[in-house]
Amino acid sequence: MIFCFGTLWGCQPKSSTSYAIIKPQYAKLFFFSTQSGDTTLHIIQGQDTLAVDKKSGHQFHLLSTTQVGFFELLENTSDIKGVVYPEEISSNSLKLRWQQGQLIHLNPGHGEIDQELLWSQSADYVLYRPFDPLDFTLPASTEKIPFLDYAEEHPLGRLEWIKALGFLAKRMIFAERLFQKKSALYQSQICKTKQHKKVVMGSWDGNTFYINGTKSTIHQSLIDAGHSTCEMGAEGTVEWDREMLWSKLSEIDHLIWITTTKQKPLLEKEMLQPESWQKKWSVTPHFILIDTCAYFQRAIIEPEKLLQDLTHLDDAQIKTFVTN
Repeated sequence: MIFCFGTLWGCQPKSSTSYAIIKPQYAKLFFFSTQSGDTTLHIIQGQDTLAVDKKSGHQFHLLSTTQVGFFELLENTSDIKGVVYPEEISSNSLKLRWQQGQLIHLNPGHGEIDQELLWSQSADYVLYRPFDPLDFTLPASTEKIPFLDYAEEHPLGRLEWIKALGFLAKRMIFAERLFQKKSALYQSQICKTKQHKKVVMGSWDGNTFYINGTKSTIHQSLIDAGHSTCEMGAEGTVEWDREMLWSKLSEIDHLIWITTTKQKPLLEKEMLQPESWQKKWSVTPHFILIDTCAYFQRAIIEPEKLLQDLTHLDDAQIKTFVTN
């Protein structure tokens, strides 16, 4: 029997041996296949495709704090066995487990991943990001999963990775329902008319400015909010030096910085005071303070709230992520 995952994917004719491909609605880097009643997850990594079958257990080690939000949305944070940087996690349930010594710190001292912990405290899956390769051997009982949500170009494509996690965690039907609900919320908030505002969003490491490129979820969110952006290369992130940024300020209406409370004054000093930006270039600066709003853990699973913020940049209303 071929499974049907929601009306958007459709149902194939019933057969005991037929093979079917089930593609996500927005995500480009994974899909499912079904054959003889069995479902397999396929993850597309460059020229390779990794086939993942469901395991009997579903305990996870997470090598990125951004993955926590998916578990919160699925209401299965209890499946998380180990994490990196536990003190930066916003989940109350995980904070409590960390305080009670029930959560494994996989990079104690904020150093490299402790390989011995991955063996002595093994999990069913290790979720990692390929740009930070997991280049050491894991126990035979552990499968490493390249979690590529960050490489998707649409915010709903990134959110749709909840279906991949739902498959691994045996919560696939719940994951499908959650996605359809969140997707409908996002679609209902897409701006139907252009605001004719040019908006740029980025971060700064003290030397280089990293600006959203055209192949990024941020770019798509800005377009869906009715804005336009500067001409960019076809990358997810574009690097600008100070001179490049200054040369673009006359084209920009709103500039949104993703930063921390501590770094904000340094950024303002680097770029002159915000009042000067507005007087000289008519640029309105905004900030997303990642340490106060848990942006990297929440915006992934709440793209509709980020979209609402971006749509109402000129409004004085309190926003979820963006501050003035």
